[in-house]
Amino acid sequence: MDLTDSQGQADRRADQLRRKGKDLLVQGQSEPAFACFDEAFALAPERLIHRLNAAAAHRARGRAEAVLPLLRPLAPRFRSSLQPAGSDPSGDPSSDPSGDPALLPVFWRHLADAESQAGEPCDAARCWLELVRLEPSAERIEDVLQALGGWLDQRRHHRQWPDAADLLLNGLRDLQPHQPWIQGLQPDSPLLRLRIRPERHGEAPLIHALHRQGFPDRRDARQVDVLRAAGQLSLSLVAELEGELVGHVAFSPASLLPPAPGVPDPCGIQGLALAPLSVREPLRRQGIASRLVAAGLAAARDRGWAWVVLIGGLHFYGRFGFGPASAFGLRDAYGFGEECLAMELQPGSLPPGGGLVRYSPLLGL
Repeated sequence: MDLTDSQGQADRRADQLRRKGKDLLVQGQSEPAFACFDEAFALAPERLIHRLNAAAAHRARGRAEAVLPLLRPLAPRFRSSLQPAGSDPSGDPSSDPSGDPALLPVFWRHLADAESQAGEPCDAARCWLELVRLEPSAERIEDVLQALGGWLDQRRHHRQWPDAADLLLNGLRDLQPHQPWIQGLQPDSPLLRLRIRPERHGEAPLIHALHRQGFPDRRDARQVDVLRAAGQLSLSLVAELEGELVGHVAFSPASLLPPAPGVPDPCGIQGLALAPLSVREPLRRQGIASRLVAAGLAAARDRGWAWVVLIGGLHFYGRFGFGPASAFGLRDAYGFGEECLAMELQPGSLPPGGGLVRYSPLLGL
């Protein structure tokens, strides 16, 4: 048997162990799963997927210090032109020994977390910038800012914090030149301490007051209360700044009616309606609404929702991937026309034949 055959057998065995580990995780057997990932990595250490699984297993076991030796050596191979001056990367930055470029964002996220835990904020900042370079979406920027804000709260007095903050914010400005709120961020900006999180028990009155301030006719405030009471508040996220709620976004169930007789009924496809969205008046136009929407879309995608519709302006929502619902063959029952926008969270989830968007009647549109 030559070396090629031997390596091929090792790769196949490593893939079998990886699949077995995933199955064991689903069954709640974490330690046996981690053992499978460790063995798979030992058999095929050059495969990024096995290296990432081994790193995740170490983190889950509380062995964060073991993650850096696994991932840091690969950083020069994957790093883009964002690398510091004078460095000498090897290999093609876009190459991936696993053959799956989709793993690169996972790699940079894992390495950013490991560098942060190791007290290397400048290296963590470079990893976060690589992540945004690969996925320059509003959702990814929100992930980075959330990570930065959490790190700032815990380690704001770290000796490298000013350098790391300048590095990260300058890099974000370069990568997102058309986002005014990002251009205006400074290392001491309160918005870096903004938290986007799920609504907590007991915060309903605060959320009601927030929407009532933004919309004096009380309709939006009542919408959220009614949806919550009926169990139809699918997602409810708040923006918290220095202990106070300054923004809120709600998502409720939406469905589709068949476009015409004889067309397959797409109602089994689950979607969401985004409404309402509100930010406290003095803090508007500073990126809080963008962060709420981005975090909400990321959470909806993670939970398996297929698509989102809303009534709003394309000039704002277009940056998140929304487009006219009519482009998907969708119509809404309330005659909002081009203000009815839609986006797919799962590619291909909206049926080719389109349909009539049906919101929760509790929205009172």
